[in-house]
Amino acid sequence: MDESLNEIQSKKETLIKETFKPIEVGGIEVDNQYDLQWLLERQVVDELFPWTLTLSSIVSLMITALSFGQLGAVIAILKMIAFDRRPLNSIPLYSLPLLGLLSGLVVYGVVMLLPTILAEGVPKTRPLALMFLCLFAGIFLEPFYAKVNTYFNKIFL
Repeated sequence: MDESLNEIQSKKETLIKETFKPIEVGGIEVDNQYDLQWLLERQVVDELFPWTLTLSSIVSLMITALSFGQLGAVIAILKMIAFDRRPLNSIPLYSLPLLGLLSGLVVYGVVMLLPTILAEGVPKTRPLALMFLCLFAGIFLEPFYAKVNTYFNKIFL
């Protein structure tokens, strides 16, 4: 949604000049293309995800990271069953999704921390990039934590 609203915002000067006879959309009167597009985009999100209106962007990103880390771990479990032909009793069905959830939190922390250390100001976090990083961290849990351990040892030990 942020990308859509940012795109509409980037075209504001042009869209606001495209006026028309006032119409009512969801109880709000609009008379230009900018207001109409912004309102329609916002309405879709409000209808599909009303709970997101009360969350800050930090909490939304954290939920995204946790969810996609866990989803990645579920994909890893399915890979073990489908490709490796491992029996269910040999797969840690409870701990892997939990570890995937936590890997999402680790990735979230890194994504929030590194740009802050390396760049001036507050850099913008890309939700899509965060989502896929967390997903891949969940899918490849063992190599992910091996790499995290290597970097941690180089930096702190």
